[in-house]
Amino acid sequence: MDGALWLKGAPPRLHANGRWFSVADGSLMPRHSFSLKGIDDIGPYIMNGTMLMAVDAAHAQDVASESKSSPVVVVATVKMYTDSPHIILFETMFPDGANATAIDSNVTRAAEGVASEYPVFLVDDSYRGERGFLSWQNHFFQNDVIAAFGGSTHAGIGSGLDDSGPLAIFARDAPLASLVSAASNFMTSATSFNASTRRLAYGVLGSVTAIPPGFNMNTIAVAGTGVTSATAAWGAALRDMFGKDAAGADPTLTTLQYITDHGAYYYYHTEPGTNYQETLEGVKQYAEAAGIPYRNIQIDSYFYPKANGPGLKTGYAQQNGGQYAFAIDATSGMALPLEQVFWDDLMANASAWLTVYEQDWLYVQTRGMDATRQSATLARDWLLQMGNAAAAHGIRIQYCMPYPRHLLQSVEIAAVDQIRASGDEVPGRNDAHQWQPMGTTALLAHALGLAPSKDNFWSTVEQPGNPYKAREAFPRLQAAVATLSTGPVAIGDRIGYSDVALILRSVRTDGIVLAPSRPATLVDSAIAARVWPGAGCIGQVWATSSELGPVLAMHHVFAANVNASCRITPAELGSGDVATRWVAYESNSTATRVAVGADGLLLEPNGEWDFALWHLAPALPGSEWTFLGEADKWVPASPARFRDVNVIDGTTFSAILLGAPGEIVTVAFAGPPPALAVAHASCTIGPGGVIHLMFVMDGSGSFKCA
Repeated sequence: MDGALWLKGAPPRLHANGRWFSVADGSLMPRHSFSLKGIDDIGPYIMNGTMLMAVDAAHAQDVASESKSSPVVVVATVKMYTDSPHIILFETMFPDGANATAIDSNVTRAAEGVASEYPVFLVDDSYRGERGFLSWQNHFFQNDVIAAFGGSTHAGIGSGLDDSGPLAIFARDAPLASLVSAASNFMTSATSFNASTRRLAYGVLGSVTAIPPGFNMNTIAVAGTGVTSATAAWGAALRDMFGKDAAGADPTLTTLQYITDHGAYYYYHTEPGTNYQETLEGVKQYAEAAGIPYRNIQIDSYFYPKANGPGLKTGYAQQNGGQYAFAIDATSGMALPLEQVFWDDLMANASAWLTVYEQDWLYVQTRGMDATRQSATLARDWLLQMGNAAAAHGIRIQYCMPYPRHLLQSVEIAAVDQIRASGDEVPGRNDAHQWQPMGTTALLAHALGLAPSKDNFWSTVEQPGNPYKAREAFPRLQAAVATLSTGPVAIGDRIGYSDVALILRSVRTDGIVLAPSRPATLVDSAIAARVWPGAGCIGQVWATSSELGPVLAMHHVFAANVNASCRITPAELGSGDVATRWVAYESNSTATRVAVGADGLLLEPNGEWDFALWHLAPALPGSEWTFLGEADKWVPASPARFRDVNVIDGTTFSAILLGAPGEIVTVAFAGPPPALAVAHASCTIGPGGVIHLMFVMDGSGSFKCA
């Protein structure tokens, strides 16, 4: 990229018929090469390819002389897109399939590698000091390894069933990055990195025992101007390939949620002397009396009946006298439905009341059965059938406890619109760390059109009688992170123990979440600083924005666990005009207002209790005034509140305010520098849920609501 070599190719390999075949030793023989032009869902391309034959050395001469042997045939291609030169697509096709492909007789060991290797890259020390990498790994894809690419740290690149995931490679001294991942058959795709040979290979999961005819395995590489840009472009390319839209108007994402998940007060726990129905009725009564506008509820696994001993037998599986075909693992006892009709019936039975189906324990299910690891297609079919049934009945899906492969697989499944992007928020267990992976996991989720879910939180430190015998360490931070995520804002409080004012910082009075335009994610300079201290802020420094049209975009900078003073510039936040005058104000623990120039915003050392949430707003066109929005909300300029923003003749700010009828909305404006004096305009939302605000940007700051 940019005239420099980023990745060196290496000879492909294939494991079939119980042995390895390699281009390097001649056992994987190039038969003929070809080139063609075409067009697909990404755009017009030029494809170069080679047909390879896997043959024993004793038969190599026969194959070369057109003898009628039947070797394994592999077609390896690379597509370069003429209108999108930043995208490259590699494909391995198996026209006739392949047998005996597993690389080890032990399924778990075999699942740590790959059975086919194309593309293959060499990671050598020539990259050391010049490149870094970010590897998303393991459950919740939250084990993000960020290190130098090349040298001793490259061993952190993810491999195998658990840790294969997208890999971002980024430059030290230039805004360049590339993201590489699987691009088809995600449930049996894998990466293999061998630290001794330095081979980084993409291909079919090593535990797959046979590859069916017509099977293909794609790998995509997408470049961009930094990790954030490359990730967005990568996600857009995959969504183009599979026709996946971004998360839509799912009410569990756009409205305030009450939750009973692991970590919530009422997870396998009720009020003394009551059952679950009575407890949840009490939650509703308390919320209505306190003015907490819950609009949806998550009901967790206590909801369905259970049995002791070998487990619950519901009669679903034919093996248990039911009507549906299931695969049942003899060792683990885990089971998987095999037919579309099971999911059709399940979703039809729930469609009268269910909005979102949560598929939990994804990584446990996937690694807990031999069949999901040995079949090239079973795990994908399982998720496709689930998604087809959900879509047919208007139900959406949340993936929970996912590996990176489940995240990738969602791009084929329209019904999946949200995914858990961090571990369980269980007070007293991991308060200091549970939220932090969201800075990088939200990058991937958003790129693939999914809303990242942070999980539940308590709105107060103390929740007496809780089953965890613990405290919520940082409720304000949890509330801010949930709101900035664009995923569910989910409260798990006990009846009578909510901080109503804190909850209302996230929502309108009708329960609509005041979220930004995209999730807050770790900024590129903070990613680079984990490899090269001094490249940026060291800590959790995330950024997002609220896009209110061509006139106004407000940037939001979240900073926690920052270990030293550092700066972040408007240019890094995506501002096109670095010469624009900006006003920034902090809204967690201070009311600081500062003018910001091209040198950026100064961030001071902090922790989790005293985290900073800064909002950067540009001077309004033709004026020295600045729109500050609703200063008492975590996101003061949410598109869920403001619409049709405009400036008339450089003198009057005009916007439609959205909300609940009768809701009072107070909007702040900063006057000219250096004083930056604040003027407020308060409007009461009308009967139709809207009001028109006209604010005159003069010395008096007069306004009109109509």
